[in-house]
Amino acid sequence: MRRYSDLVNQWQLITLAKHGVTAKMVAPFPPRDATLMGIAADFESCYQAYGEFQDRLEKYWCLRWITQDGESKKVHVRHLKEGMSRVEPIPLHLPIPELATHPHMTRAEDSRGGVNLLQLTAAVRVLEIEAKVEQLESVVEKVVDSASINIDEDASSD
Repeated sequence: MRRYSDLVNQWQLITLAKHGVTAKMVAPFPPRDATLMGIAADFESCYQAYGEFQDRLEKYWCLRWITQDGESKKVHVRHLKEGMSRVEPIPLHLPIPELATHPHMTRAEDSRGGVNLLQLTAAVRVLEIEAKVEQLESVVEKVVDSASINIDEDASSD
C-alpha cells in the first residue's frame, strides 16, 4: 500500500527537481488537485484499516499463546497508564483496573482466567504486586552513589 503513495510522491519530487519554478505547470498532479487529495485520503483509510487488522491479529495470537498451557497460567505485567498493562514476554496490552492507582511500570503477577478469542478479551486477576517504582528508584540511587564512591576511592589511590 505504501508503495503507490511513495510513487506519487516521487513523481511530484522528480517534476520539481527537473522543472524548478515551472513544475506546477507540468506536474502529474497540480497543486491542491482533488485527485491527489483523494489518493492521499484513500491511502490513509486503507492504511488505518490495515493497522487495525494487524493489531487484532497480533492480539489474537497473543491470547492464543496465553491459553496454550492450560487454564491457570500466571503472567507478569507492567502497568503502563490508566489501568492498561503490558504482558511482559509478549506485545499484549490488557486492561487491569486494580493497577490503575499504582505508579507507572509497577510489576505484578497475574493469573488469567477465561479468554474470549472472538471478543479478544481475557479475565485477569492480580495475584501479587511486586516492588514499587519508588523502591526501585531508591535502590538505583544507592547503587549509583556507591559506584561513585568506589570510583572516587580508586581515583584517589592512583
